[in-house]
Amino acid sequence: MLNRGFCFLLCAALLAALSACGAQEPAESPAASTGGSAAVSEPSRPTQSSLLRELNMGAATSEGYYFIDPIQNSDGSVTLMYLDFAKGVELPLCSSPGCPHNGPECPANLPASGGGYVPLAVGEQLVLVYTGAPSSSQGLGEGALPRIETMEPDGSGRTPILRFESGQELFDPYITDGQNLYCNLMTTKGGQTTKELVCIDLTGGEMTALCTLDDSVGETLSGACGEAFILSSYNKQGQRVFLRMDAASLQKEELLTISPDISTYRLENGQLYYIAQNQLHALDCASLDDTVVCELDPLSEAQDALLGSSRDGHVLMLLDDYETGETSYFAIDTATGEQPPFTLAYSSAMGSQRPVAILAKVPGQEVYLVETGETMVDVQITGSDGTATTVQIPRPTHALISVSDYWSSNPNYTKIQSDF
Repeated sequence: MLNRGFCFLLCAALLAALSACGAQEPAESPAASTGGSAAVSEPSRPTQSSLLRELNMGAATSEGYYFIDPIQNSDGSVTLMYLDFAKGVELPLCSSPGCPHNGPECPANLPASGGGYVPLAVGEQLVLVYTGAPSSSQGLGEGALPRIETMEPDGSGRTPILRFESGQELFDPYITDGQNLYCNLMTTKGGQTTKELVCIDLTGGEMTALCTLDDSVGETLSGACGEAFILSSYNKQGQRVFLRMDAASLQKEELLTISPDISTYRLENGQLYYIAQNQLHALDCASLDDTVVCELDPLSEAQDALLGSSRDGHVLMLLDDYETGETSYFAIDTATGEQPPFTLAYSSAMGSQRPVAILAKVPGQEVYLVETGETMVDVQITGSDGTATTVQIPRPTHALISVSDYWSSNPNYTKIQSDF
């Protein structure tokens, strides 16, 4: 079992792992600090165990869901939103009556960063990742640096626990063992770029570089399963290769090479689904069991199949027909191989058809939070010459739906009301 204190491995184990990750000495990286950088913490032996799991790019707790409103404020800041499952309403994460939610005094207001914001839920703790934007450092200064904050579920007590250096960026996926956060860290310094798999202690704010990833072959952290990380890279033939790396020893073994006979694939929740020779396969990355889920109809030269969400014994398959311009969806049952049409879809603001997307599963319930469409919002922007212009920006609409209704294409939604 993976230990919760896994970040603190023995020095000897870490040195062995660095060679296993195929790189030289890791780049100098900052450790925990609320305002600056420090040396990377020394690894030590773990004391408690837990399994690795991949976090959604939005934070779902037992009571609600946290996400970033897509519409920026005039100063480039954004609003942290909270969707209450029980009340069926979404609103800024702020309890102050009459607050405009557009200034630093509002707990829901997040300052301009030039990069992405990723709210994550680790247990009932809210973690906010600023991914960093080196290209915006001149205009935003320290605001463009990657950093991590923790806060209470109501948004109070927001505390910076780790700030990174200039030239650094954080990349998904974000993985946790219940105490630590794991992700890709890319550092560019002196024209040289280094990518590392890092572990961040969310309690103490210390960071450990577990190993250097070989960026020359595109090696990157791609997921997790049980007690292992899932990496991917490219071989000499330009084919993508998935690897399983043991979390304790950092030893790697190959899972799957995406050879020419594999037309599409998707990695999600420790399952690697792929289509080869008109068959849908499911590769369990923990047990290494490779199962043929079902036979598929052969595709014409004008057709292309893609794999979407894979949850609760189902896989969503998208079929594009370039002759007709139509896209069809199928909800494949991984137990029976049945492939009924999936009809929960909507037209985006740009006119493209999209399937209703799963954002999260409500913890402890057989219910999904889904994105059901978009509404257009008038936003006033000011040009460099001071001229104000009104533009329309799409804002997603949300709903709750049972797992069974979703995969049966039954639009039995409980709509979420927006109070913003």
